[in-house]
Amino acid sequence: MLFIIKNHLKDSSRQLKHIRKSSQVLCSVLLMSCLFVISTTKVQAEENYSANDNLSLFGIAIHQEQRNDIYIGALYAPENIKSTDQLVDPSVSKKMSLKFLSKYSERKMARFWKQRIALNNKKSNWQPFTKSILEFGELFKRPMQVGDELSIQFSPSTGTSIFLNGTHFLTIQDISFYKLILNVWIGNIPPTRAFKLGITGKNSSSVTEKLAEQHANLQIEFGRFDGDKPTDVEVAIDAPQEKNKQSTKKSATNSKKKVAKAKIEKKPSEVSPKNQKTKSNNKTADKPKSEASDLPVSADIALTPPVTTVEIIKPELIDIPIGSDNTTQTILQEGQEKSDSSTEIKTAEEKPTEKLQPEATEKKSATKEQIAKLDLPEEKLFDSDLYIGTYTKKLISSIRKVQRYPKKAIDQGIEGDVVVLIKIDKNGEVLDRELTQRSGSRIIDRAVLKMVSKAEPFPVIPDELNLEEFEFSVPLSFYFTN
Repeated sequence: MLFIIKNHLKDSSRQLKHIRKSSQVLCSVLLMSCLFVISTTKVQAEENYSANDNLSLFGIAIHQEQRNDIYIGALYAPENIKSTDQLVDPSVSKKMSLKFLSKYSERKMARFWKQRIALNNKKSNWQPFTKSILEFGELFKRPMQVGDELSIQFSPSTGTSIFLNGTHFLTIQDISFYKLILNVWIGNIPPTRAFKLGITGKNSSSVTEKLAEQHANLQIEFGRFDGDKPTDVEVAIDAPQEKNKQSTKKSATNSKKKVAKAKIEKKPSEVSPKNQKTKSNNKTADKPKSEASDLPVSADIALTPPVTTVEIIKPELIDIPIGSDNTTQTILQEGQEKSDSSTEIKTAEEKPTEKLQPEATEKKSATKEQIAKLDLPEEKLFDSDLYIGTYTKKLISSIRKVQRYPKKAIDQGIEGDVVVLIKIDKNGEVLDRELTQRSGSRIIDRAVLKMVSKAEPFPVIPDELNLEEFEFSVPLSFYFTN
């Protein structure tokens, strides 16, 4: 009996040793596989950047905010492309690269792109891409650090591809989308005049070489944003304010919360009519604190508006609006767009009641937060940043219409840049104005303040923004052109 037990124990011991060895081999194989996948991912990420080796540097510049260096922007195109007219051709491949020189929050990133897309493109051009613009803004889940890169690449065959530190996040196949993005840099209202000159290749060769070297030396941490890649993109959409408000505590609280999270693939039919009303009322209470802190509050947005640039062209006659015939034509076009603004706002205010299902109608009557779902048409979607960009564009147009290059400055050959900070009330009346950056010439500085007075009253603040005051900065440049 003992002999049988001994043999059995020996057999069990052998089996355990065999199992241990097999487990060790399996763990080793799994470990090697993981290392191989990680290394392969990094190699593929680096190849995403080497895939554009056929592109050459078209222009490079530093983007500044309040005189702080934010990022180096580099624009790449085929070597035979020599002008911006050739660059915007949809058959031409190109790449925009932003390498950051300082920390920049995810909220600022989303705001920067959405507001500036609306600033530099007609509403009729960007509105069909509202879903894509909102998806683009939602990609930024953490602050950008020094060395991080946002790469926006365009190929006529695949469309616009967006990468964060080598990780592919989004591809928009419609070839017209890239022009909306590119106009943020080379449009009528670029970040600054100096930035547009550099990004369009107007810098000296020495400055270009220095910036290109600095751009190349910024080290990218490939894969840093891998964990942020969404499996089901959620897009924050602001709900338009209803005109008829009830003066109750509940409605006052709800009026401050203008954002609803909506999943792209989620349909209204997934919520039953019985439970829909209860779910809507508890939506804010169930939301995590971290998510609630990211909601774009209108008052905060107004405190940090987009920076815009207006370039002044030397007039041939004094006391005549500056600009050549082309400039005058541009201003007239902007004026026409302004005249259509009332129609645009009415369109945003219209309630799509005829398209709502019965349960959606019940939900609408039960809460003052109108939820804009991503399965609605683009013209029904609402985002405060896009509205702020469109509104600021109208404010800039109002200033451009009264621009004059001071006669004394022309006679004395004075040039310079000015930044004026303007605060207006809901009726467009100026509450305050201040020069946050002076030109170095009292002649130009005083002329800018007079421009603000002549432009008053500005267009009224749209009801959708729910603001009593609006503050915005306007950089103006006074330079002679050939």
